[in-house]
This record gives sequence, structure tokens and C-alpha cells, in this order.
Amino acid sequence: MIVREARVSPDIVIRLRQGGYSWVEIMLRFGLRPEVVFERYVIYGPPYGKAWGHRKHPKRKIVLTDYDIIVLSNVKFISEYYQEPPEVVIKYKERHPRFVDVHYLVYEEKKGKKKEKEKKRGGKEI
Repeated sequence: MIVREARVSPDIVIRLRQGGYSWVEIMLRFGLRPEVVFERYVIYGPPYGKAWGHRKHPKRKIVLTDYDIIVLSNVKFISEYYQEPPEVVIKYKERHPRFVDVHYLVYEEKKGKKKEKEKKRGGKEI
């Protein structure tokens, strides 16, 4: 995600990560503000809490940890790839701790909807 957003080589990001930089530091180094990149994917308040980012009220700033960056990157990827609202992906994530399972469930749901459309059209693809 950082490579795509910042338009840099994956090798650069890998070297920075191996050099001890956090995901947040790497994003900031390339001018990617996490609160902007993930603006659509951060949900405030209960029941999501810190796992989905939170605001510090005096400064009205979003504070994200490395774990938050990893989770939000996965939510963003699955949401955009399958064209599902982030809230749907997050609901799956609440029930299934691994993103591999979330990916599979969203994939199966999309595949099922595609089959339903084909049945309604008489089995013909348009």
C-alpha cells in the first residue's frame, strides 16, 4: 500500500522496515499522512475503539499505531478489491481474527451473488 500510494520502489520500503522504522514513520517519511490515507476507513467510537483509530479531542488528531496501520491497510485492500463498504469488511473482521478468513468470506459472498445473478438471467452471462 505504501509503495502504491507513495510511488516508490518496494526495496526502499523493505530497507526502511529492516532498518527499524515503524510503518507510521515510513508513511510520514514519504509524505503520507495516515489520517488522510485511511480517512474513509477509520471508524470512531464504540465498539471499534482504538483498533480502528481514535481521536484525541484537544487536538482533533487521529493517532494510529503500527497495528492500526496493518489492520487498516487490510481493510482498505479488501474493501477496494471487492468493492465492499469498509463497514462490511470490519464486521467480518470482528467475527474472524485472521484477514485470510475475512478475504475468503467476502470472496465467497461475492461469488454467491454472481451465481444468483446468473440464475436470474437464465444462466446466461451478459
